[in-house]
Amino acid sequence: IIASAIVIFGLLVAIIFDLFPSKEIAPDTSKQQEVVLPDKDEGLPEGATFDASNAQEFSDLNPAIFGEDSDFSPLEKEAKDLAEFFIERFGTYSSDSRFSYIDDLRSFMSDSMAKEMDAYKKTASIPDSYFSVDSSIASIEKESFSLANRNAIFTVVLNREEEQAGSMSQYQQNASVYLTQDNTGHWKVNKVIWGQKI
Repeated sequence: IIASAIVIFGLLVAIIFDLFPSKEIAPDTSKQQEVVLPDKDEGLPEGATFDASNAQEFSDLNPAIFGEDSDFSPLEKEAKDLAEFFIERFGTYSSDSRFSYIDDLRSFMSDSMAKEMDAYKKTASIPDSYFSVDSSIASIEKESFSLANRNAIFTVVLNREEEQAGSMSQYQQNASVYLTQDNTGHWKVNKVIWGQKI
């Protein structure tokens, strides 16, 4: 009788305090819902998933995200992104910052370029009067890309703004960015060749 009373008491406690997990049916997540993309002037829908099935619609909605990179494979895009990142920072410097732009980019350089930059820093002189150059990408094109040779070349047009002795000038300049892959498969900048002002 005591054992029966304990079992009944235990069941009552379990029912009262809801100790038994209820068997709820989980929602079926295997079916994807169709997402209707908004017009270009509207915001993007919250919680929407963008994948290969609706990439074209998303590209039409926001061409700045997909537009120019759609012609590049993922590895080419990785190399292109490094070329853009590097040349903008490499082409932006001032007399106040001295050679910090070179030091900041050192980890993105191949060993041979890093050695060339070390030699350049030893021989280059900094003018006494203030000067600065600011660079931003106007356009970038793939000149060559070879996984077999582990190298790539991108031709860049930069918008440049130069301040020297209190006067400002704006111009465009060509540059070629040469990349190489290191032993770990990471892209490194092997050299930069500055072209003529446009």
